[in-house]
Amino acid sequence: LRIGVAPGSVIRPLSNAVSPYRLVVIGSSITHGSGVSNPGMAYPARMQRELGIEVVNLGASGQCKLEPFFARIAADTEADMFLFDCFSNPSAEQIDERLEAFVDIVRSAHPDTPLVFLQTLRRETANFNRRISGFENAKQDAARRNMAKVIKKYDGSRNKIYSSGNR
Repeated sequence: LRIGVAPGSVIRPLSNAVSPYRLVVIGSSITHGSGVSNPGMAYPARMQRELGIEVVNLGASGQCKLEPFFARIAADTEADMFLFDCFSNPSAEQIDERLEAFVDIVRSAHPDTPLVFLQTLRRETANFNRRISGFENAKQDAARRNMAKVIKKYDGSRNKIYSSGNR
């Protein structure tokens, strides 16, 4: 076995200390690790190494369109915090129809666990195609509008709901 390391580098075993914190990430192909050279390069794995906490990757390639199935998975999972990267694949209509029910399922099982929702970055193909641009703009508007409604609904909970789209 050969491992390429920079001159002067040292490889040591990790300590056996187990983090008391568990972050569960639910998302689609990017969360799953699509396009990375190996599983350790998926962003949840990188977060685990950088933060020193347990990060559970529940990414499912091509999925996570706010289906009740994924909400039930979250509801059945023990976590100190959930990170949802779930606005990449659903349409604006699916976000309008599904987001509140999705959060309701998770909140029913985890009333005080922080929920963080990531807003998807604008896809570069939208810069060159008006149809795609309209689709992406509609998704972002639906995510913002529905997240505002969900945040307002659960604003009284001890641990609130956060969205990267409404900072």
